[in-house]
Amino acid sequence: MKTFFSLILMFCLTPALANVVYFEPDSEISYKGYHPAHNWIGTSTSFKGGIICKENSFEDCIIKIVAPITSFDSGNSSRDSNMLLYTKSKDFPSVIFISDKFDIVGFDKINFEISGTLDFNGLKNKIKTTIQLFQSDESIIGKSNFKIFLDDYEVEKPQLLFIPISNEIDIEANLIIKNTFLESK
Repeated sequence: MKTFFSLILMFCLTPALANVVYFEPDSEISYKGYHPAHNWIGTSTSFKGGIICKENSFEDCIIKIVAPITSFDSGNSSRDSNMLLYTKSKDFPSVIFISDKFDIVGFDKINFEISGTLDFNGLKNKIKTTIQLFQSDESIIGKSNFKIFLDDYEVEKPQLLFIPISNEIDIEANLIIKNTFLESK
């Protein structure tokens, strides 16, 4: 609950004159886990976030995302319960990403790199990823794929048949904003 309030504060304390664009509700973040017996995907569309830029410009922008761990659904309630237990979701209820500053110039680029801090399981680590942009008449979609390692966040790996899941987790984000975001550029 405290992370939910920190999200509200994070966006409410954003300067009133800043350019703020929130991600659309059909945006999605998923993770893929691996085990010799099977692989699985957990997905969330119930996260909050957006792009915040310096007043009257598209400079000094950051991306902020807060995803409640309980919002990820793998289609298996037992697996999801175990995930909540092993990620200590009662102590650390959300995964938080805050990018380093970047400028939105020359939006004709299809790919660009972004770095930032991922706060998961009470630990913060720097990550770097490439964002691919796709534009339609109605929206701009930013797609990103990157890996995290559970050991980097001190997450104990659950076991199935005495074999732990893989340390490597693939993350995929599909973040959607209205195309009108660029019209004021």
